[in-house]
Amino acid sequence: MGTLANSGQLKFSEIRTQYRTSDEQSGTISMSDYYRGKDVDSLGTIVPDAGVTSNIPTSGSIQMSDFRGTGHNFTNGTTLATLTNHARGYVFSNGTRSPGDKIRNYCIVYAGSQNVPSGCSSTNGIYNLTSGDKYAYVTQTSGDRNATRRLGNTNTNVSSRGYNNGRSVADMDNATLVQCHNGANPSSGVNSGHGRIGSFTHTNATVNSGSGSSAGTLIMKHTENVSDSGKGNIVCYVFDYRFMRKLYDDLSDLGTLRNTL
Repeated sequence: MGTLANSGQLKFSEIRTQYRTSDEQSGTISMSDYYRGKDVDSLGTIVPDAGVTSNIPTSGSIQMSDFRGTGHNFTNGTTLATLTNHARGYVFSNGTRSPGDKIRNYCIVYAGSQNVPSGCSSTNGIYNLTSGDKYAYVTQTSGDRNATRRLGNTNTNVSSRGYNNGRSVADMDNATLVQCHNGANPSSGVNSGHGRIGSFTHTNATVNSGSGSSAGTLIMKHTENVSDSGKGNIVCYVFDYRFMRKLYDDLSDLGTLRNTL
């Protein structure tokens, strides 16, 4: 992905290539769409309010020269921790064994702070999602025993872990994007976990479990086909869809998989 040149001629087409996905390389686009952090449409911002974009204004006068030296420096080895300042927010679920089918064992993008059950947490930023807009998620689950989880938005099972080893957010953040996408276990050490990258359209529906309910978008059930249902933790980061799709376009180990996002 890299950054734009610091000197010399800079073309608008280069700015478009830097910040728009491969599906958005034609058509007329207003320069005002390139304000830093501006929500342009249901896919989110074009220029994220993070990283080396601080010179790009959020309003008022905007010039080609504002984009010199801006962009991203992500690689195939970029970890989830590196991307946290680009995220809309995160959800953390501290799984519990009994009862297994409990709302805190579900990974839910919550509709608001009043809907977050005991044993879970969510950053304030995640409450700013717009119902009906499309977002991307990156999850990591922890544990010591091979099992599966049920993805709520596609109703399919994915590889994961199913026993309690209490990995924290910081531990699981050491996984790379490629490892998250492939559901790989990065190591048996501190960042033991299994990840998944996907997308969802945000809703504020009621999600019911055998014990409790909450409002938001269900990403993953932590209780499907797990030897000790519910055990192990989940962290789920939420990003603007366009931001994550752009990563898929530009990182070689993800590019061939971009149509799965």
